[in-house]
Amino acid sequence: MNRNEDSYRVQTMNNCKLVFGSVPMQDMVDLTTAAPEGALMDLHLASLTGATMVFGMPDDLKALKEREDLPMCPNRIQNHKQATENEDLPDAFCEWLLTGHRGRSSDYMAHCVTGIPQTQEFAYPHDTDDFKRCLTVIDTLSDRSEASILDRMAEAPHPWPALVNEWVTLKRLSAESSSTCSERIRELTRQS
Repeated sequence: MNRNEDSYRVQTMNNCKLVFGSVPMQDMVDLTTAAPEGALMDLHLASLTGATMVFGMPDDLKALKEREDLPMCPNRIQNHKQATENEDLPDAFCEWLLTGHRGRSSDYMAHCVTGIPQTQEFAYPHDTDDFKRCLTVIDTLSDRSEASILDRMAEAPHPWPALVNEWVTLKRLSAESSSTCSERIRELTRQS
């Protein structure tokens, strides 16, 4: 199935497939079609391991997350090391860098506030899940007030100032209705 031996590799752990590298579209179709009925993709496991994608049956994915020998993404290990060397950063933040649910927007927020991850491209929340990952960053930075973190993010390029102005509303919406929160985020990020 692997049409380009150098572009990607597939590793099997706990009956789950971990796919690393650049996967040609037809190979992606073949891989997902070969998955058993009921198999799911797990974005968090992919992020933890540095894989392009991870898929398997729900119980197998859960067991995979609990394995002590789960291969960790080198960037996560490096971020964790940098954070733990900085005695000013809370343990919860350091742990989030290593094992937490991370995305581009939460990494960008973490970078703006702490400088870790060191290199991070501009990003902002696009939906409720992205927004909740940003809320987690704030929660893990218990040594800083939410207001001070949001003040820093209000200085970031558009659409961060608009998101910060509506932060309280977005928090409420994220707890009440994922679709309504996502819709409001899209409205705010479309404005110029």
